[in-house]
Amino acid sequence: RTRIIIIMTMGGLFQETSARPFSWILRCLIASSVLLPTVSSSVSRSNYNVYNYDQTTPQFTPDGRLLQVEYASSAADQSAPLVVLEFLGNDNEAYPCTVLITVPKQPLSPQNRIVIIETNNESFSQKSTYCLAMSGILSDSLALLQAGMKSASEHSLQYQEVLDMESFVQVLADECQSRVFAGGLRPYGSTLLLCGYEEEQPEEKKSETFRSLVYQTDPSGGILQHKSDDSSSLPKKKNKNSVKSEVRCIVGGSSGLQRQLHKQIQQGMARLEQKRKGSLSLADRIAGVAKILIKETSDTSSSDKSSSRKHKNSSGSSTPQYPLEVVILSSRLGCHRLEGKQLQAVQDKIKL
Repeated sequence: RTRIIIIMTMGGLFQETSARPFSWILRCLIASSVLLPTVSSSVSRSNYNVYNYDQTTPQFTPDGRLLQVEYASSAADQSAPLVVLEFLGNDNEAYPCTVLITVPKQPLSPQNRIVIIETNNESFSQKSTYCLAMSGILSDSLALLQAGMKSASEHSLQYQEVLDMESFVQVLADECQSRVFAGGLRPYGSTLLLCGYEEEQPEEKKSETFRSLVYQTDPSGGILQHKSDDSSSLPKKKNKNSVKSEVRCIVGGSSGLQRQLHKQIQQGMARLEQKRKGSLSLADRIAGVAKILIKETSDTSSSDKSSSRKHKNSSGSSTPQYPLEVVILSSRLGCHRLEGKQLQAVQDKIKL
């Protein structure tokens, strides 16, 4: 049997030990495996290079994040804010209705940010009207929309019925989720907002009733449903001009800007109703919200404002015009985009 003499340093002291080679090496390996992981693991979870973990989509960071999905989710913040308003009123065919308002960053772009999806068909007993608002990268939004419309068309041909909003948004979410863990493919940098009215026929009531639905998809494949306030019911007093308004949701822009817009719109609508004593038309209410939206999202430079907003309208007057995209959804009148004289009537009411 051979024995070796090993000199070890512990705390600056030299010890001479006699041990068998294999048993001593085994003890050293066990000691190193107990002491070292506590230090190395704590460092790797708190301090790591993010560029080593964002090359592929399904690769997690040491603290459990998917950086490519986070990058895709932040793409919607680069879009202009879009406000979804819900109006409830008494004895007026224009109410209840949902209004989508946005100020496009590129007014001359031929592609609208809000896409109207008509599903009314005489051969189908079920009717629904809804629209889709796109935020983020335009090409990704159009690719998602194409995938959703393809599934809706296949469903209609196979089952002879309209694909409802909940199933439609589920198709969009499944398409987004398929990109999250797919190798070699990046996630969709798009957030879609689907809102509208769907017909429901209760068993006890013979009359047709509609429900307002607002869904939002996320690049990760999640679905968020924006529900209306339970207190947002019709006013009890018999006044045709009595209308209750509510900010259903705001998409696009940073979260801080969304909170600021939500607060400013609620306060601005309250002041406007108090000033006009409740006698406001739908155009007045849309113009009031658009005014706040333009003011909060406008650029600080006065040169950009004058060049991009003020121009002569078709009538030849020098009234300042502001780029707006407005779509109105009504359970009775369907979905309608304001264009031409209708949009100009709203723009004329805006005075900054």
